[in-house]
Amino acid sequence: MELSYSLIFIALFADAIYSKSSSVVQLTASNFDSEVLKSEDFWIVEFFSPLCGPCQKLIPDYENAAESLKGIANLGVVDMTKDYILGQTYEIKKYPTFKVFSANKNKPRDYTGEKSAKSFISFVLRQLEKDPLHNSTTIENGVYILNDTNFESTVIKSKDPWIVNFYAPWCFYSKQLAPEWTKAADKLKTIIKIGKIDAIENLEIATRFKISEYPSIRIFPPNSKEVYESISPRTAESIVKAVYEKLESYGIPMPIVQLTSEEILAQYCEEKFCIIAFLPHIYDSSAEERQKYLDMLQELIKKNRGKSVSFLWAQAGDYYDLEKLFGIGMGYPAVVGLALKYSSFAPMKGSFSLQELNLFVNRFLVGGFSLEEFNELPLIKNIEPWDGKDQVADYQSEDQVADYQSEDQVVDYQSEDL
Repeated sequence: MELSYSLIFIALFADAIYSKSSSVVQLTASNFDSEVLKSEDFWIVEFFSPLCGPCQKLIPDYENAAESLKGIANLGVVDMTKDYILGQTYEIKKYPTFKVFSANKNKPRDYTGEKSAKSFISFVLRQLEKDPLHNSTTIENGVYILNDTNFESTVIKSKDPWIVNFYAPWCFYSKQLAPEWTKAADKLKTIIKIGKIDAIENLEIATRFKISEYPSIRIFPPNSKEVYESISPRTAESIVKAVYEKLESYGIPMPIVQLTSEEILAQYCEEKFCIIAFLPHIYDSSAEERQKYLDMLQELIKKNRGKSVSFLWAQAGDYYDLEKLFGIGMGYPAVVGLALKYSSFAPMKGSFSLQELNLFVNRFLVGGFSLEEFNELPLIKNIEPWDGKDQVADYQSEDQVADYQSEDQVVDYQSEDL
């Protein structure tokens, strides 16, 4: 009989804690799936016991927060005296325990902030600013801003390689790394995705990847799942070098960038010496032959990794005035060393072989050539990058056909002496 009275008391007390008119949603085993797991809304769920003193003290703050966040996010409660098995699903061992259900509903995380209306509201608003359910991943200066919510979908499931800086906002060394990280992001933007995550605010991901010091840098290969590697460089140049080494170990070739715009030229040549290889026009070559040239240039990049030099290639004829400035008229491939900062250049005069190319690069970097000066570069127009395919010139129009003389016409133009 005493047990029956106790159960009746608990049931009545539980119903009295949050009324049906409350903005706090009462969740049960029967509605949890439809209300929370299958919804696209942001949820904080309190697992509580009606006899828990701290749970009772939280009622006014939790209700105020729920009312303030109505239409923005949902705050709910699960009575563990009624739905103990539901609580066991999330390994609830003490009351109250708060779980956050955001983008990945199958992996809720703990709410560990203060238990006040102001803290609940601030936490939800901060999370919604970053939550991919409501906003795409923010990018600042080429760096992706990551968090507990978007890390799995953005990094772990990505088909691209990633490098991520786990930092602490108050940490001196994290602050020291910040400008170098931005510089590295600019240099690597065509090679790897670059991100950063506040490891203090996003403890779930920080714990998952065993972050114990700040800053910590992790490289994630494509489709990495739980695979990652740590690197220790702290300067832009050393970060770039480490990324190249790691990506090569993953079997990811380093691309050589095609000159297709003034922006590309500035990005690769303003701050460094750069080597530009002018390859035969695709009409005069083939995709197979061009790829062999590009493979050789990639090997050249490997040999000169870490040096203050960048590499570009251009298709012959795309920038005729630039070739004219460099004294290139015929005979491709042709190579030029450009010191844009000093308005000077040096043409390569050796054969297009890996050995000769490497010798040219190293002599160019140490001032082994007399440089030719220029006043300004010609216009670098925007062009479409090569699509990797063979191309055949189309000579089918009547005007184009007229440009090709017949044998009889050639005879007519011969001199009388011949």
